[in-house]
Parts: sequence; C-alpha cells; structure tokens
Amino acid sequence: MPNVSIPQQTVEILYNTDVISSDENREDGTMFNGQSLPTELLPEVVESEGIRFKIGNKEDEQNNAVVCTGQTIPLPEGKYTKLYLLAAAENDSWADFVVDGQTVSLGIQRWTGYIGQFYNRVLSADQNKVVEMKAPYAKTDNIAWFASHCHNNYPMKNQAYQYCYLYKYEIPIPVGAKNITLPNNKDIKILALTVVAPESEELKPLQPLYDHFDKNPLFELREKQKFY
Repeated sequence: MPNVSIPQQTVEILYNTDVISSDENREDGTMFNGQSLPTELLPEVVESEGIRFKIGNKEDEQNNAVVCTGQTIPLPEGKYTKLYLLAAAENDSWADFVVDGQTVSLGIQRWTGYIGQFYNRVLSADQNKVVEMKAPYAKTDNIAWFASHCHNNYPMKNQAYQYCYLYKYEIPIPVGAKNITLPNNKDIKILALTVVAPESEELKPLQPLYDHFDKNPLFELREKQKFY
C-alpha cells in the first residue's frame, strides 16, 4: 500500500464489557470462556493496511469492547463511504449489520484456535494406527492483530501458544450515513469502529496468498506391511 494517510475518523462507541487484562491482574476482563486479551501485546492503536483502530481504556476494571445486543451507534458526519470493524467472535458466526436501514451480512471469525490446517491424521488410542484423515482448510478473514498467547483468569496464567486474533471487516456505507445497528448476537464483540473517506480505494491482490483447499480430496494412507 502506498505510504499515504487515509482520511478516516474513529467512531465513538459506548463500551459495555472488559476484554483486556494485564499480567499483574489476569482476573480482569474476559473475552470469552474466562480468557482475555493480553494488555502487554495490544497497542493503543491497531493499524491494518492503513486503517487505524483506537483501542479503549486498557486499565483494570475499564470497559473496552462492545457486546453486540442490537444497539444503534451514531456515525460521524462527513463524506465517508466505508465503515471498518475491529471484531471477533466466540465461534465462527454470521450476523446482520444494518446501516440506515440497509442490511449487510458478515461472517465474524472465532477469536482463537486454528485459522488453518493441512491434512491432519487422527491416531488410535495407542497411537499406532491412523483411524481418520481430516481435510485441510484455511480461514481467510483479514487478521488485523494477533498475539502469541492469551490470559486465563482461572487458573491465572499466560496460555502460551493459545493464539488470539482480532479481525478487520469492511462495510460499504452511503455518504452521509447516520447510524449502524449491531446484530443481537452476544457471541460477537467489537473493539473499535472507523469510518473512511472515499479517497481510500480498496486494493485487491492479483491472486490469493493462501490455499483454498476447495477441491482437495481426502486420501487414504496405506499401512506399512510387515514381512517376516
């Protein structure tokens, strides 16, 4: 992307939950299932391909995310044509966002777990035999931020290699859009919203930088024969 400042503005949102915690107090905040985002790895501003997301207050006992419960958020005045979300879900989810009466459906990806997997062998209980082959996959939502671990509040610890993610989602909006109504889906949490002016045009790669695995067939492994 060219080194050009994209005209944009942070959308003021009313946070209603705390999803961030520090190493000193991992009991503070819950993204999902008693786990939280690590303060020490989350910057004040997350920037993804020129789009900047301002993170809320990361201090203890401060709300810094929005649980989607169907609330309506006013949008700033101006000639903005795109709305970007910094968000993630408990599990992969589909939800409807409504901008001035127009519905946009988005898939919101799970905040942790694997985002890709090659052919995966499932072994028998004694680890001596392949009992199942799982197909490969690649999840393709735009990762805006990730961390190598998350925090767990019980027991209080860093969960190493429990990667966590926040994704960037784009919603086209008409110039002069007044508001956005969030889905009524508590599995989805939003950390920031940013509106962008029409000078920013979407750049598309010539081809995907990942495998789709759409038509990859499963294959069977042949067992090694023993000769006596």
